[in-house]
Amino acid sequence: MQQHQLPIEGKAIAIHCKGGSGRTGLVAAQLLIESGVPFSDALRDVQSLRPRAIQHPAHIEYIGQFDTPSNSH
Repeated sequence: MQQHQLPIEGKAIAIHCKGGSGRTGLVAAQLLIESGVPFSDALRDVQSLRPRAIQHPAHIEYIGQFDTPSNSH
């Protein structure tokens, strides 16, 4: 997918939803995890920028689906 190539090429991407936290945080965390960042680090990084992001248990469960054993350090 094209959005996965941008960070690899060193280019910035913008992610936004109506509220700027919920769906934005989900997409940002998913991209981080899919690029190899461990789940807990991705969650921490997103929440450090958007403290209200990824608060609902269903959101945490959803993001956890993208974590893989290869992401663990």
